[in-house]
Amino acid sequence: MQARAFTFAALASGVFLTGTPTAPVTTKYRIQQLTEQEVDLTAAGQGKQHRRNSSSLFVSITLSDSATGRVAHFVVDSAVGDSGTTPDIKASLDSLRGQAFHAFLDHGKVASIKPMREGQATTSASALILALTPRVKADTKVGAAWTDTTDVTNEIPSGNMTVRTVTNFKASGNETRDGVKALKVDAASSSAMTGEQAGSKIEGTGSATATYYMAPDGRLVGATSNSNSTLAITTPQLPDPIPLTIKGSLTITLIK
Repeated sequence: MQARAFTFAALASGVFLTGTPTAPVTTKYRIQQLTEQEVDLTAAGQGKQHRRNSSSLFVSITLSDSATGRVAHFVVDSAVGDSGTTPDIKASLDSLRGQAFHAFLDHGKVASIKPMREGQATTSASALILALTPRVKADTKVGAAWTDTTDVTNEIPSGNMTVRTVTNFKASGNETRDGVKALKVDAASSSAMTGEQAGSKIEGTGSATATYYMAPDGRLVGATSNSNSTLAITTPQLPDPIPLTIKGSLTITLIK
């Protein structure tokens, strides 16, 4: 099973925010992500297999107000893997270059998403954006705490994955990031996952922690996150489920 959905979900987690700038604002980000996974194929006589992939994505986000909400225009300018990136992940990164979407935000939550080019993975992109979009009001004060629950079905190769995530947020302080006084928001989440892939059943749980830094005008000025997922893949060909663990880390920084 590929880890792309999980890493791209992390990318989406810090991009669409809920402040209210009065004019369109375009911000460029560098997103560095690392994914490590281990699948135990002992039941199939192959032992444990490890994969590690790291990449950098460069994206542009333009936020603008509308009469009933906000519009976010998201463009992947480039996506580059490190020297050890496997061919399938490299192909996935190559496919992201140039992809663009319009998302409509209603009270801080993504209500719809439209691809700018036919053939893009609209369903998958929409699910990933919804999965971990932090809902932070523009007037949030230090000390505020709240909980958000999302239910998302993601497309994965030859199947789908449904994820329910409960995230607890807390505005923990103010910090200066890249010369901007930003609100620091800490988040901790837990997830339950079920799905199917190529005739196999997938079940599992996940957890993540993240910190977002948000400028007064609603722009993200930095973020970090770490995630862990433990899955069991049940296939008719084997008597026991196949264990799969995925660990991910993410750093988002401004490009000036």
